[in-house]
Amino acid sequence: MERTFEGMVEYFGEEDTRRLLRRQPLLLGQNWSGMMDTLSRLIGVFGREGAVRIVNQTPTVMAYSWSTIQDKLLFVTEVMGRSIAEIVVWPALLTRSVEKRLRPRYELLRRLPREEQLSLGSMFGCTDEVFRKRYARKIALLAERDGGEKGGEETEGDGELEAEPDQR
Repeated sequence: MERTFEGMVEYFGEEDTRRLLRRQPLLLGQNWSGMMDTLSRLIGVFGREGAVRIVNQTPTVMAYSWSTIQDKLLFVTEVMGRSIAEIVVWPALLTRSVEKRLRPRYELLRRLPREEQLSLGSMFGCTDEVFRKRYARKIALLAERDGGEKGGEETEGDGELEAEPDQR
């Protein structure tokens, strides 16, 4: 634990380390070399400024393995066609489950007209209940347009997701 704190102070400075630990005290129990691996790879993808912004906004991302983060990055950029810059704006996306939250909502909302594309935060930053209420009308219209397909049920059984990060 002491090694983790010392490493964080060395890398982030004492003030930023204390702020990060106030927001996410569990980081102190993480493996420092694993966190540094994740951070260095974040810097490789987002640049230093983007990586620092991500860690400042969503410190829990430091506790995730790179392979977990990479799966989410690939889904958002390759499947959804969204930009790296959008992830920097809403980095909490990196704490959401691809199978429980990202894919089901994307599959439902991807049928919206291009001009109605939502921000990543709007798509993934709310509970399932709020999501269904917020988009119920659009989901129903899409279902009608698509010939009576059942709309909205795709997110029903996805584990009653909370606004908190999904399990790694």
